[in-house]
Amino acid sequence: MVRLVKIKKFETFIEAYYIPEDSNEEGYIKMRLADKERRLTDHDGVMKSYFVHAKNGLKQIIDEGEVPETRLVMWY
Repeated sequence: MVRLVKIKKFETFIEAYYIPEDSNEEGYIKMRLADKERRLTDHDGVMKSYFVHAKNGLKQIIDEGEVPETRLVMWY
């Protein structure tokens, strides 16, 4: 599980911070809206393993069109 927080959508990109379950550590992701390609990320160590889930969560938000302030991303 990873939480996307401080999600903000701008004209050409969307950005968010992501926090893994049971952690206070934060990663950052910025993605272009046009092609859903990541533009910038800031992560290392444990954060790197949660990056893909954060990226997929942002893609889903783009597809839905409505941008929440936070999003909980879960997988099995």
